[in-house]
Amino acid sequence: MTRTMTRRGPRAASRRRGFTLIELLVVISIIAVLASLIMPAIMNARAAARRTQCANNLKQLAAATMNFTSGSNGKLPGAYDWYPLLDANGNLIDKAISRPWPVALLPFLDRNDLQRVVANGTLGSVATGGDIPHVEALTCVVDDNNFVQSGGLSYVGNGGYMSAATFSNANLQTAGSFNYLGVNNVRVAHSTGVFWAPDNGVSAGLLPIDPSTGQPPAGYVKDTFRMSLDFISAGDGNSNTILFGENLQGGNWAWYPGASGQTVADCRQGGSLFGVLVAQAINLNPNAVPGKLTLGSGPTFSNAAVVAGRLNKNLIAARYKTPRPSSNHGDLINFAFCAGNVRSLNMNVDPRVFARLVTPDGQRFDQVVVSDE
Repeated sequence: MTRTMTRRGPRAASRRRGFTLIELLVVISIIAVLASLIMPAIMNARAAARRTQCANNLKQLAAATMNFTSGSNGKLPGAYDWYPLLDANGNLIDKAISRPWPVALLPFLDRNDLQRVVANGTLGSVATGGDIPHVEALTCVVDDNNFVQSGGLSYVGNGGYMSAATFSNANLQTAGSFNYLGVNNVRVAHSTGVFWAPDNGVSAGLLPIDPSTGQPPAGYVKDTFRMSLDFISAGDGNSNTILFGENLQGGNWAWYPGASGQTVADCRQGGSLFGVLVAQAINLNPNAVPGKLTLGSGPTFSNAAVVAGRLNKNLIAARYKTPRPSSNHGDLINFAFCAGNVRSLNMNVDPRVFARLVTPDGQRFDQVVVSDE
């Protein structure tokens, strides 16, 4: 038998081949393109989520207000109310302190603990200092001025029409009861704004009762009117009347003077209401007489005298004293309505349309009805 011998040559050494520089650059370029396509979508999703979270806060505030009205004969909270102020020994100081509407809603925001502290006069008193707790439902996550800040307040109530003097001072006593067309026409005054001051005590620095006499002090004027959901429903409708809106320059929800270095006057002014800046013969009909709330036609809200009241105007303005609605949600601002619904309005909305949304009974006084569309 013959064996055939096969000679094999040496096996070629195997070589592991890596990426070339060109291939690596191509892969990096593809990843960069994909990231550039995905990141805007991610950012938009995050912005939408934050806007939704803000809207949920407003919905919670609206629900708390509805619950408040169920126990107060349908009446809404006042723009402020009076609460005691105690000294370090628990004695009533001869001056009480005004607290704005958020304090009245605390029990309905699951913060009965804070309500009890307010009721016994120790919140922000000289005994406890000026550190006011943060309430999550009262602040927007993208509001750097107020989110997780002591006493922060991102949401403000509908204070109605304001004159230039009222707007610049954001005076709560006049903001909720301002009547540009004649102070003698109370019915017209009640048709603009939702939150009303119970008296003139804030602007005058007075108390409802003088502790030394047990009587109202000289110059004290009480306003017995309290806005109700029934009044609004019989007027322009709850779903067409704004209850709350956003404001980046919102104040302290407890209004404690000196809490953040502000004076007593600062904490008594602004911070919890917004308004629409109006002026006769500019954005109100120059032919209007007492008994009318007719808005002027044309681009009258672009006038320099009233432009400061436009939505999102001057986003870096001073805190407390810029009571126009504003937000960090781009062009959108969230609003809660008296029916409990929440809507986002564009900052470029026709200002005459927005002005109609702050009047609970403007249609009876010659305002055009706002469309549902």
